[in-house]
Amino acid sequence: MLMGTRVPRDLKWKPPTNEERVRVWWRGVAASPGAYLRPMLSTIPSHLDNRPSNYGQGWNGLGKRYGNTFLTFTMQDSAGHALSAAAGYEVRYVQCKCKGLLPRIGHAFSRSAILMDSSLGHFIEKMFERRCSMSRENKHDSGAAEGARR
Repeated sequence: MLMGTRVPRDLKWKPPTNEERVRVWWRGVAASPGAYLRPMLSTIPSHLDNRPSNYGQGWNGLGKRYGNTFLTFTMQDSAGHALSAAAGYEVRYVQCKCKGLLPRIGHAFSRSAILMDSSLGHFIEKMFERRCSMSRENKHDSGAAEGARR
């Protein structure tokens, strides 16, 4: 069972279950410090500029602005998660098992294409999987060769 918003490298990726989707949504809107810090950081400039002015100043005005911003972010995140679930999109960060910049960039592009059910995405994913496994084999073979030289 996954608890976070990312798929660790050592786990084989599988589509999230409904329970995992709810857990990721809940963590994003209520069960993490960022869920409360993000609206506060967005509220402070509005409060300093007294926008909207009908909220007034002081703690009461700050509380109204914060509540409004928190509710807005919660509704946006909820709609995004609901639409992602309906479309079957992944909401978690899937960590690449490869090392190095180019293989990771390749996985980012291929994952985006795969999420759109593209045959091109599957082709790109297979190409980078082969490249990553070949680079791992080469590193393993070169390490064995170095050990034999010593």
